[in-house]
Amino acid sequence: MDAEKLKEIILSLLDETFQTHHGIYTNRGTSLMETMATIDAAEASVPVGGKCPTLAAQVAHTAFYLEVLEKGMHGEDETVDWEHIWNTVNVVTPEEWDDSRAHLEATYQRIRSEVASFDS
Repeated sequence: MDAEKLKEIILSLLDETFQTHHGIYTNRGTSLMETMATIDAAEASVPVGGKCPTLAAQVAHTAFYLEVLEKGMHGEDETVDWEHIWNTVNVVTPEEWDDSRAHLEATYQRIRSEVASFDS
């Protein structure tokens, strides 16, 4: 497989995960951003189930993971505290929920732009 085709596939997977359905593996209207648009801060503050953290923590963790990925793409290597978000993000205010969603969106867009700029 050539590098340009691989880049196209990665961008499609990222887009389907975060933005919109392309028929790869999600159903219409179920990307992360589309789903999060239907959830308010109160719902985001409820644990997902059992011993799981809240949806707000899940979203913060996804943004954190993307930031770690981004640093790795730039050759930065650091010790990562994977537990921090699970231990600190629980109940969120409407403003915090909006900020968290915006942070995830901005982080996703940076990663997407970085991948799109790869030269073969």
